[in-house]
Amino acid sequence: MKEKKISEYITLKMENYNIIVYIAGKELDGYFQVGNNLEVEFMNFCLKFQNWVDNNYDITKSPHTREYVFNLLKKLIGAGDPIAKKVYKNELFKQFKSGSAFENRTLRRAGYLDVLEKNELRDLIFKLFENAKMHEIQFLCNEDFLSFLDEEDLNEILENLRDMDIELVIISENKIRIVQNNELNLRSLSINDLNKIRGLDKLVSLKKLILSNNRIDGKQPDRPGWVWKTLPEDLSKLTSLKSLMLNKNYLIEFPEIILNLLELQELNLSDNKIANISELIEGLKFLSILDLSHNQLTQIPESFGNLNSLYKLFLNNNQINKIPESLGKLDSLITLNLDNNQLTSIPESLGNLKVLQRLDLFANQISTLPDSIGNLANLESLELTNNKLSSLPETIGNLKALKRLRISINNLIKLPESIGSLKSLEELELGNNPIATLPESFGNLSSLEKLLAYEASLETLPESIGNLRSLQELQLLKNKLTIIPKTINNINTLQIFTITNNALKEFPAIRDLKFLWNLNLYGNNLTEVPESIGTLESLKILNLGKNKISKLPESIGDLGLLSELILENNQLITLPENLLNLNNLLRIDLRENSFKEPPQLIKELEKKGVQILL
Repeated sequence: MKEKKISEYITLKMENYNIIVYIAGKELDGYFQVGNNLEVEFMNFCLKFQNWVDNNYDITKSPHTREYVFNLLKKLIGAGDPIAKKVYKNELFKQFKSGSAFENRTLRRAGYLDVLEKNELRDLIFKLFENAKMHEIQFLCNEDFLSFLDEEDLNEILENLRDMDIELVIISENKIRIVQNNELNLRSLSINDLNKIRGLDKLVSLKKLILSNNRIDGKQPDRPGWVWKTLPEDLSKLTSLKSLMLNKNYLIEFPEIILNLLELQELNLSDNKIANISELIEGLKFLSILDLSHNQLTQIPESFGNLNSLYKLFLNNNQINKIPESLGKLDSLITLNLDNNQLTSIPESLGNLKVLQRLDLFANQISTLPDSIGNLANLESLELTNNKLSSLPETIGNLKALKRLRISINNLIKLPESIGSLKSLEELELGNNPIATLPESFGNLSSLEKLLAYEASLETLPESIGNLRSLQELQLLKNKLTIIPKTINNINTLQIFTITNNALKEFPAIRDLKFLWNLNLYGNNLTEVPESIGTLESLKILNLGKNKISKLPESIGDLGLLSELILENNQLITLPENLLNLNNLLRIDLRENSFKEPPQLIKELEKKGVQILL
């Protein structure tokens, strides 16, 4: 064992190829490994350590990480090293002034301030507050640095902040929150009485208040260890407030104190237990964003129709069974979300929402749509999945701005011919409907990029499908298709083509589709693969599993980009030799075929690093 005394407090020892640091005779956690040249490496390590000590622990001279040096200095202070303490204090100040919030929070919570005495902590905190920028002040307050101060020092800090025209509230003893950019964040407070917050009534110019996740209600049944809170009475004095966040609380009634906030533009009451909304809400004339999602609402007051400034309304995840006709008066509304309710119909008046861009009605019990839906000239997204629709009105073809239409999981037997008029439509989902075929007008959807038809009972596709010159993704899983129109080869933009678990007997007539990279024909009745497969120059994934294929064409070796080839559950007895030409192949699945013995080229593929499933 080699040993080197660096200073009165530090000794280095080499034990079992490890260099260990001892402070005042006590081993420091962690060690440094050395290689085979023990003498030289130990000597170099000692020289670097000695240089650091001789330079009065200058961190810039240390070969170690900043965190390790802080820990080392902390141990040296505990051993009584006065130089270490001086350096430690200076470096702490530098760190908290220039380090990231994450680094500083880690040091604070790891107890790196604990070695300082009370007067030293006071000096450090005052220095940190001196000429601090707003984000630094916010960090110091949020991380409870003020808890180290007595009342006199705290008042001095508060006076200094007020002299800087910084608005604040006192949450509890030695805990404050700073108003930043006219916003006050009081999310998840640990205090039990929000009325004890001091200074809230003085924030007459406050624009945004966040009171989320505070167990606010006061009328809930008792829970062991829980304290229910009420809204602070001073809230009614914040007459300039534009935005109020009360989401993720336990409110069971609409807080009428909010009705005093006549300048309010945004109100978030989501994730509460509110069952009714006051008719007086119509007094909030400037309200533009209202979020009442994830509550227990069963109805919407007629007075909602008087919220003329409203442009985003979220009512999803409630128990609403009827929409008032007055909602059609919200002529500024852009977004309306009614997902996951109990609606059976929507009123004709909704057709008056001329600027509406998004309408979400997912998971309701709607059986019919009014003809007036065709009046929504600016509608871009219509979500109707998981309802009870048996038909769509012909007027749906009037939605010239529509880009996304989702009508899966309904009772639709057919689509109206007018659907071909949706010239802006980019995405259509129609799975889980008993639709046997698509209208010939379908080919007019010149902007369609994605067609998803899972379990849609499709038996045929129209010839016009070849006119979908923007189509990139075609998903036809679990239908009843026996043949694909030859016009499919005209869709030069196609990238993903999935037609699994159908009844195809002939391979689709696809060739020269230069952008097709994923072709999935799993679970059909295919018996052969055409030579033209080799023209799909971009193909990376080819799934031919669970068919009746007995032979692969030689041209399959021309698929230079192919990385995954799935051939499981077929009737293959041989493999073409030019599979060895597939230099990008990573995986091939050959399970459940008719090989009498493993093909010889499998060993060659394995040598190239291909994963073989056999």
